[in-house]
Amino acid sequence: MNTIPQSFLRPAHHPGLAFIHSRWGQTPQNPVDGVIDLQSRRLMNTNNRLFVFSAYKEMAERVHQFNYIPADRPTAVVVTGSPGIGKSVWLEYMALRESEAGRPFLYFVGQRRFLVRADGVYNIKEAMDRDDLNFTSDPAFRHVLLLFDADIGPPPLDFPDYLPFIVQAGLVDTQSSPWYKQHITWTSFEMDPHPSEELAQALKLYVGVRKQHFTPKEIELAITRYAPDQRMIQKALEDSVFG
Repeated sequence: MNTIPQSFLRPAHHPGLAFIHSRWGQTPQNPVDGVIDLQSRRLMNTNNRLFVFSAYKEMAERVHQFNYIPADRPTAVVVTGSPGIGKSVWLEYMALRESEAGRPFLYFVGQRRFLVRADGVYNIKEAMDRDDLNFTSDPAFRHVLLLFDADIGPPPLDFPDYLPFIVQAGLVDTQSSPWYKQHITWTSFEMDPHPSEELAQALKLYVGVRKQHFTPKEIELAITRYAPDQRMIQKALEDSVFG
């Protein structure tokens, strides 16, 4: 990782990545009732606890199998799809797995590229010229994942230098993600929808924090109507109480 010019690196303050880095090289968390700790502003409704859906684990394994297929480019893990179903949280779960395994990774969000490695979290200055970002051709980066949510903004400047592993979660809005049509290949994979029973388990976290009581019928109805959109399920439950 020393091939990146020092002038391109500066220590970064990112609370979510700071927590993920704090888990560097540690034994992976043993889920309790399917739940692990993950500090993220996206998990404020669950007090920074994440229910790990089976699809999360299965897709993470597929990513790692793909990343070790011989190729001349590093892998960009790109997630896109329907809103409210946990795409960005899955990406953070992937980052946590990389950190606990002691593997450096790149995280691109809000037009900022972060490098997480053993000695800390860094922001990589984006170059004006794609040729300045030639560290992707360095063998040291061959198995370093770039994690990127395509629905938050455009890809990094050097995205064409990566081999994309596109995770399609739900339906893709090709209007907001026009590049998806250009990059969909055999490296595109669908993330399985969350089963109703897992969504009900995940909702226990939300219900516990909100200190509200929902009947099994209300929960079942909200899931039936709005799955897999977890935000809409939560809103429907709130409306059932306050509406």
